[in-house]
Amino acid sequence: MNRRLFAVLTAFLLLLTGCNGGSQNKNADPERISIENEMVVKEFPGTVNVFHRAEDDIILGAEEDGLYKYYDINISSAQVEDSKLTEMSGEYFYQEPIGNQGFVVVEESAYKNTLKFVGRNGEERVIEEDIGPADAINISISPKAGKLAYTAHIEGKDIYGIYIYDIVSSKNMKIMEIKSDGFIEGFHYLVNWSPDESSVIVQDKYIYDAVRGAKKGEIMSAFSQWAPKGSKVAFVLEEEPQRWLPAADYHIYPGKKVCVYDVAKGSYNQVFEIQGDEFVFGGLTWDGEGRRLAFSGIKAGDTDQPDWYMKLNYSSVYIVDMEENRSTKLETNVDASDGSMIELANIKFTRNGNLLSYTVGNYENSSLHLVNTGNLEAETFENVEYLHWIDGENYTIPAEGDTVYFCMDNSIYVIDEKLEESTIYTSKTNLDDFYLSKEGKEILMIEHQEDVYTARYIGK
Repeated sequence: MNRRLFAVLTAFLLLLTGCNGGSQNKNADPERISIENEMVVKEFPGTVNVFHRAEDDIILGAEEDGLYKYYDINISSAQVEDSKLTEMSGEYFYQEPIGNQGFVVVEESAYKNTLKFVGRNGEERVIEEDIGPADAINISISPKAGKLAYTAHIEGKDIYGIYIYDIVSSKNMKIMEIKSDGFIEGFHYLVNWSPDESSVIVQDKYIYDAVRGAKKGEIMSAFSQWAPKGSKVAFVLEEEPQRWLPAADYHIYPGKKVCVYDVAKGSYNQVFEIQGDEFVFGGLTWDGEGRRLAFSGIKAGDTDQPDWYMKLNYSSVYIVDMEENRSTKLETNVDASDGSMIELANIKFTRNGNLLSYTVGNYENSSLHLVNTGNLEAETFENVEYLHWIDGENYTIPAEGDTVYFCMDNSIYVIDEKLEESTIYTSKTNLDDFYLSKEGKEILMIEHQEDVYTARYIGK
């Protein structure tokens, strides 16, 4: 597991680290959020954790009298209901929401583990009679929650099948077989869904049709990332001579070439090659139009040292405009070669791609950098706060167009491609987290004071 993945998992554990400080409210932009419409949704006597989102519905778990209870909350309407997940957590040893459709559960019966779908109306469907031992449950849900991928042990062999199940049609099909030692930590990294859930990449290399099960192609990839519309895949070309940099219990395969695979054509083109002593370790990011890519150029020091991968120089950020066939290099020189444990991470475009954001630091103290991708004007904000991990939102939450929301100084800020900022809301207590609705007109916040957590709504 490379350092970037480690940081993501660390962030998951620090989900509710909070935004500290306090100040008075400033004027908000009435075209975006109307803070005149404000209400308390619900108060919770113990720690809360939001861990699932589907459209504008989130599931929130709260400690109550030593037990854990779940609630369904709608961001745009501020409605709150008891979640079926509360009672299910005592009935099954594994349960996971599948969008707004219902739940995927694993039930233990007659010395076997059965994978089921449980709909919101209570209907139950068996997906797989026996998926294998409890410590080998691998499930990945597609972006629109219409399908799921899972593994099931093939009896008599040290081999698992990877299957795709369609929630609507109940069609179940095996796409490939894989040895058990082919798994990596986290099935979500093994299976990479296209945004339209029509295709899936397995092990960063094998592209399959998620509707028919046919193999679409194969790429020599060290890291792959789907384009927003699911028709192309950006990847770091894995070249055998570059398979150096062994770490303690795993291998990192850096690359020099960034390529884009066209699924319809079944071929790829090289769009960028990094020069000098820099490498691309992954982290490819598309803009919302599928026109630009961004990633960090990284330098490694003495790779003979066992902790070399914790001492990297994030020397630059590259923006590749494939429509204009040009690349731009932003000098950053974020140097952690002294073991200072800082990194350049969370690279993200706005939906239109005219604003790029990234962070420098760690999960205790990070600065947010925003760059206009056209004129390269930039703005930096210190001591920004980490936001929730779901939807990959991290430090910034992009809305429509080129608008970004983030948290700093106990306040919610908004900034556009002109780098014009304003304060939407300032908490009178402590602002832990916030969730923006899909329309971008409502916000659900989590605040806390002493041992009480409050879900608060502002919007139209």
